[in-house]
Amino acid sequence: MASHANQHEPDGSNDSIELGGKSRGLSIAALIVGVLAVLACLGLTASSEGLGRFYHAYLTSYAFFFSIAMGGLFFLLIHYLVRAGWSTSVRRIPEALASTLPIMGLLAIPMIVAAWSGKGTLYPWAQPITQEMRDHPGPSQPHIVEGLTEHHAAPHGEVASAASHGSAPAHAAPSTDAHGTNAVTAAKPVSGLTMGKLVWLNPKFWTARIVFYFVFLSLLAWYFINKSRSQDKTGDHTVNAHLNLVAAPMMLLTFTFFSFASFDLIMSLDSEWYSTVFGIYYFAGGIDAMVAAVIIIAALLQRAGYLQNSITKEHYHDLGKYLFAFTFFWGYIAFSQFMLYWYANIPETTYWFAKRGATTNPEQLKLVGGWAVFSMVLLFGRLLIPFAGLLSRHVKRNMASLVFWAIWILVFHFVDMVWIVMPEYSINLKDHPHIVRALSFHRKPLPFLLEEFIDGMQELIGEPIGPTEWRDVTQADIDTFADLSGDGRADLAYLTGD
Repeated sequence: MASHANQHEPDGSNDSIELGGKSRGLSIAALIVGVLAVLACLGLTASSEGLGRFYHAYLTSYAFFFSIAMGGLFFLLIHYLVRAGWSTSVRRIPEALASTLPIMGLLAIPMIVAAWSGKGTLYPWAQPITQEMRDHPGPSQPHIVEGLTEHHAAPHGEVASAASHGSAPAHAAPSTDAHGTNAVTAAKPVSGLTMGKLVWLNPKFWTARIVFYFVFLSLLAWYFINKSRSQDKTGDHTVNAHLNLVAAPMMLLTFTFFSFASFDLIMSLDSEWYSTVFGIYYFAGGIDAMVAAVIIIAALLQRAGYLQNSITKEHYHDLGKYLFAFTFFWGYIAFSQFMLYWYANIPETTYWFAKRGATTNPEQLKLVGGWAVFSMVLLFGRLLIPFAGLLSRHVKRNMASLVFWAIWILVFHFVDMVWIVMPEYSINLKDHPHIVRALSFHRKPLPFLLEEFIDGMQELIGEPIGPTEWRDVTQADIDTFADLSGDGRADLAYLTGD
């Protein structure tokens, strides 16, 4: 498995891999394409909608890949911490994933630029705070969510007027001008709750923390990877003993800094909400996605003729156990976080879930009902379906089925990142036309399919499930949805089955 060996054509007799000069050229080409794609997205969004959508979409993808890179580092630390032997053959793949942490540090620059721009398009707390804002802070998010119906029902001009006087943010109910331009790009007002956190949430201190996180994590990954590869050359078995000793304190520090990084990069999008479980939630999803990536990469390498002897069915079985375990662990953490907030029913915490459709308030669901679909998708697609699919021992020992579930987990891990980040751009799904289009299935928007599912469940158990008023749909609603989804055939009779 040593990377220093000289091999160009796989023949199955040697599991050492040297990618050679072509891989370097491919990496450079991929980097150029990626940079050009980001610049193209930046130009398109900046010219039509401002930078708000770009920053939030960028952070969504960033959170996805950063979690996988950190999962690779955690895998290495766990490997040495428990003195595992089985994972030695697959360890190079998590090492490769962890080696991207310096690149992830550089890719965090757009978020730093957003924080220092002073516009608050990504992080509202990064706006310049004037004395007038301190004397008359904006409303808190819990009050905004409680009043969603009033703001949504008001004419767009009235909403914008109310927002300008501090009674509601323009972000809560997007307005349009005479030309139909979306006003969602306006920054959220800074509330009194956020004012009390500005000692921690300010561009200078925030940037210093981000730089520290990535310097520490990158150096730690480099240290473990460098020691591991030096052992290939020297055969010194004391290296393992040294890394076993170092892994314990580094595991504690790494998890601490990773949790704070998740707070600063993602959770601070809404500076009023707080959760001590969020770091563990993000960690669980990242580890699960990393294991899925390792399974896919290992399968691709074996299909190309490499690692025929090093990675066996037993390794896939063990990786499948990890995939199953962290799928369940993610669900356990997600439920624990939601259940505690739901049981306490404190507006300062429950509103975060209400913005994502995890609410039974019918008036709120009229506005954020599309995100309720995402909540249902996560429940079934991220937990229940893969949990059942990975239960069998035979599934974990079959490469094809295991790769299928690995791809499934990666897809729904990205859906999870969308569910976390994009509602902070707008809680109204109409401001996400691409997501609306993606939620259309068999020419029926998924919110209506969800209604049919609820109706069926109500008939099955013989009593109503939650509120039903929010499902009163008018032809005007259908026309708006049809315009966004591109479904010109949509009409009330077609969509409701009447």
